[in-house]
Amino acid sequence: PDDFIPLAEEVGLILPIGDVVLEMVVDQMKRWRDKGLNLRVAVNVSQKELHGQNFVSRFDWVLKEVPPELLELEITETAAFEDKEAVSSIVAELKKRGLSISLDDFGTGYSSLEALVNLPVDKFKIDKTFVINMFKDDKSAKVVKTVLQMGEALGVKVVAEGVETKEHFETLKEWGCHEFQGYYFSKPLPAQEFERFVASAGS
Repeated sequence: PDDFIPLAEEVGLILPIGDVVLEMVVDQMKRWRDKGLNLRVAVNVSQKELHGQNFVSRFDWVLKEVPPELLELEITETAAFEDKEAVSSIVAELKKRGLSISLDDFGTGYSSLEALVNLPVDKFKIDKTFVINMFKDDKSAKVVKTVLQMGEALGVKVVAEGVETKEHFETLKEWGCHEFQGYYFSKPLPAQEFERFVASAGS
């Protein structure tokens, strides 16, 4: 993704790709719901999509197909603060529709405290670089702790990406992290394998 997504944005393919991904997500969510699995799904939104025309209205048909509380949109910190006023308005409209918004790759951009206070997101996702290095680099550990403190102060949940070991998980939990994502729990899985993973986790 680090190579593919910037290239897709550069050549103008990211918008049609985004549409196809959204259709696939909705279809998969409906299949899971038919099996009794009401799972929340997060969808990454590219900078080009976020700042494109009719971005919010793209989700009107989606919300006729799946409950809004089961869909979460992830926007990068860099994309969110390219045009602060416009993005704040977009995020507010999406939240009116019941969608959750996460600020992805948090800690890698240049957001200001004023901008964070006025951007009504639900989650900060700490960039995996800081989590992976938090036992090797004191500065990375301080960034992780600072984001957790900011989340608490602003009433925003914090998700740690790049959780690869039990030590990562237990330390982050002790520091007050709310949610965790990474290879410690599972590698990325195809849909059917993921269903089995969820079933085994609940048993």
